[in-house]
Amino acid sequence: MLIHLVIISISCGFSIAYDVDVAALYQSAASYIAAEHITICGQFFVGAVFFVFLGLIMEHLGAYSLMLLLSRQLMELSLLVITATSLGTLFFAVALQKNLWSDALSVAMVPWLGLGTAMIILYLFDFNYPFARRLLPVLFLFAISIGLVGLGVI
Repeated sequence: MLIHLVIISISCGFSIAYDVDVAALYQSAASYIAAEHITICGQFFVGAVFFVFLGLIMEHLGAYSLMLLLSRQLMELSLLVITATSLGTLFFAVALQKNLWSDALSVAMVPWLGLGTAMIILYLFDFNYPFARRLLPVLFLFAISIGLVGLGVI
């Protein structure tokens, strides 16, 4: 999770250095998500089913190293997006008094779909993979974000 925080902080540093209008960026992203959320969720669901079938095919062919590489990359990408969304929600709640969880609708749950897909493929490869050690920090940050922003504390 440390590498995720480093990537996000560098991105925020560039946005501050180049004076990005965060309110306009938020509004354009929220309007796009509101218009296309069903299409986005459907495409990601089809992609997740495809990746599970691809993992099953790789298991059948014995391509365990490729399956492990695919699932770990998908897991890292999902964890990065979940971390960025949770921190972004806290940032937008403080800076703009906006709730990203309510504005993003079901699209905010797409990274969890990717994470579940990666966990299924990793379970096919190694049922002793330490999921809890990888997921607990992200789940804690997600719970804090939902709790503070969703309950209106921030």
